[in-house]
Amino acid sequence: GDDVTNKLRVANALDKSNAQLQDLVDNTSDLIKLVSLEGKFLFVNRVWRERLGYDLEDLATLQLKDILWPEAADATLQLLKRIQEGEQVPDFETVFWDKQHKKIYLTGSVTCRYENGKPTAFRCILHDATSRVRAERSQSLYYSIANWMIKTQDLDEFYERVHEELGKVIDAKN
Repeated sequence: GDDVTNKLRVANALDKSNAQLQDLVDNTSDLIKLVSLEGKFLFVNRVWRERLGYDLEDLATLQLKDILWPEAADATLQLLKRIQEGEQVPDFETVFWDKQHKKIYLTGSVTCRYENGKPTAFRCILHDATSRVRAERSQSLYYSIANWMIKTQDLDEFYERVHEELGKVIDAKN
């Protein structure tokens, strides 16, 4: 018989290494995904699924275009095309819909995976920037309202300007 001791050691070491890597990927605070060039989800980590609310069964039928916020879809797909062509995009930003159709602002890095010199998939490590974006918009709103308060002498005009500024952030049609 053959001595398989070395093969067993290598297999055990590989299993341990894979388990550690899986633990790292599943327990990071980043949203990690691997998506094919056609937009099919090949892998998403636990944090990605929890933050966006999709389970593995949902992902079997979803495509990337299904979760892109409509107003961000064209820009995101153009960025992915540039990355596929070899361009480095240091600050990748996009907006997804979660399962409840709420916007999730994401920023991070996206690279292309190659096999035999040809691009095959996108590797994405993204951070949830929703809180930061909301805070920036709130700060801008407060600044605008304060500015109008200083500039406007007429109370009706001030209310009109506040309504206009609020309409940029939330639905304020009435």
